[in-house]
Amino acid sequence: MNSDEFKQIIKEDTELINRKLKDSIDSLECPEILKESMEYSIMAPGKRIRPIIVIQTAKSLGKNIDKVLPLALAIEYIHSYSLIHDDLPAMDDDKLRRGRETSHIVFGEDMAILTGDSLLNTAVEIGIEGIPDKDPWDYISALGYLFKAAGINGMIGGQVRDIKEDHYAQKLSDIEKTEDLKTGALLKASLVCGSVPFIGFNEEVQTLLQYGNYIGKLFQITDDILDRTQSSEILGKDSGSDERNGKSTIVSILGLEQAKQRAQVYSRMAKDELSKLSGDFSFFYELTDFITNRDC
Repeated sequence: MNSDEFKQIIKEDTELINRKLKDSIDSLECPEILKESMEYSIMAPGKRIRPIIVIQTAKSLGKNIDKVLPLALAIEYIHSYSLIHDDLPAMDDDKLRRGRETSHIVFGEDMAILTGDSLLNTAVEIGIEGIPDKDPWDYISALGYLFKAAGINGMIGGQVRDIKEDHYAQKLSDIEKTEDLKTGALLKASLVCGSVPFIGFNEEVQTLLQYGNYIGKLFQITDDILDRTQSSEILGKDSGSDERNGKSTIVSILGLEQAKQRAQVYSRMAKDELSKLSGDFSFFYELTDFITNRDC
C-alpha cells in the first residue's frame, strides 16, 4: 500500500463514519439544545483514527465490518465526550478544539458537562444495540473491554493521574504510565473491537494489543512534540499549553530531540509487532508512519 492508497482509505472510512454518526445524532429524541451541542462536538472535523482502526482491523482480519460498526461509533462517542470534559476550565481550560471554539465556550460549562455525559451514555446505548442475536459473546467481551478501557483503569484513570499525581512528575516511567492509560487504552480497545468475532483473546489479538501499546505511546509522544512545535492554527487546538502550565511531558523530561528519537523507536517496535501477524496489515504500517510524521 502506498501513501495515496492510504489517504484514499482514510477518506472513505471517514466519510462512512461521519454518515453513521450523523444518522445516529439525527435519530436522537432529546431537548434541542442538547442535540445541537452533541452534534457540534461529535461532528467536528476530527481524524476519526479510533473508529478507522476498528474498521481496518476487521478488514485486515477478513471480518465483516458491519458487525463492528456499532463499536466503532461507540468509541468515537467516548472519545468526543472525553475531549469536552478535558477542555473544561476545571481540567485543561482550553478554548480551541478541532479548529473551533470548545463546547463550554459555545454552550456554557453546564451544557458542556451534560453534553459529555450524554455522549458517553449514547455510546453505551449504541454498543448495546449492536449486540448480535447470533453468537453475541465475543462482541459482548469486546464491548466490556472498551468500557473498561474508557474507565477508572483506563482513560479516566489516566486523566486523574494527569491532573492529580503526575502534573509535575519527574520520572519518565510515571508519565508513560499516565499516557498509556489516558491515550493508549482506547487505541488498544479499537483493535480489540475490530477483531470481533475472535476466539478468546488469542495470540493474534495479543499481538495486536502489543502493537496498540506502541502506537499509543507513539501517538502521545508526537502529540507532546506538536504541542511544543506547532501553532494553534495548524493544530486546531490550543498549543503550548503544557509548557505554559508547567505540565510534565516526555518532551519536558527528555528534551525535544530525544523525544523525537524515542518516537522513532516506538514506530519501529510497532512495525515489528505487525510483522508477526498473518493477513494484510499494510494499512497499519502506513498508519504507523502517519502517526510518526503527522504535523497536526
